[in-house]
Amino acid sequence: MRNHPFISGTFLFLSGIFATHAIEQLIESIKALPNWASFIIAIILGLFSWLTRPKPKVVVKNVIPRELSLTRHRQIRRRALVGIVSPFKWHDKTSPPKTLKDLNDDIQKGATPNFGQTSLGPIIQVIDEYIDNNDLESIWLISSDKSIGCTKTIRDYLVKIRNFAPENIAYDDKWSIGDAFIKEAVDETRELFASAHNEALKKYKSNEIISEVTGGTKAMTIGAVLACMNPETDIQYTAIIRKPKTKLDSIFYRFEVNVPNK
Repeated sequence: MRNHPFISGTFLFLSGIFATHAIEQLIESIKALPNWASFIIAIILGLFSWLTRPKPKVVVKNVIPRELSLTRHRQIRRRALVGIVSPFKWHDKTSPPKTLKDLNDDIQKGATPNFGQTSLGPIIQVIDEYIDNNDLESIWLISSDKSIGCTKTIRDYLVKIRNFAPENIAYDDKWSIGDAFIKEAVDETRELFASAHNEALKKYKSNEIISEVTGGTKAMTIGAVLACMNPETDIQYTAIIRKPKTKLDSIFYRFEVNVPNK
């Protein structure tokens, strides 16, 4: 019966009449109030309308990614790095698996762990290369509840093996999201990554900051890339090529404003 067009139309018609009557009664009641009371009600209604207004979606227009050549990349001094850290995983199935504890034990002994066969390999190699170039001064590591332990391992390696200043590594709970395997991880990573980048901008020029988006989960990588869509933000992605021999291959991108030809 509810879906019958005549009944539905009648219901809507009567609802409109009652609503109109109620609004007229409200207006008459407001007119009967003193001016100061009407003024206060107008302010309250205006404030309510402003607070409940639909928020516009942020749309980045005319911004496109352009690949940055390796030659051009090497001409730029990278003094700060913002990266995301993956949960620990051992990749080499031909050798006995190592755990994060094994890597930590190596570090405590003053030995360089075999990061190459782990999920931490890409970001470790990237950081090592920048340190070897005598460029890198500050690092921000964005992690999740499953990889916060990995960031501590990376921090210990950088401090004890690479002699990197511990006060220049941001890695603690402040820079960690919760579950990295749910859709909310995209926004959480985007916000943290953007915050880290903004902190770096207080000290360094935009082109002195490299955003490494290789690690983390897929959701974290998406969030990190979204945080880098401001023009002149340089992004590095390090691909892992496992056959015929394991090697890492980095590519560099920069989002630029595309001005269409008129």
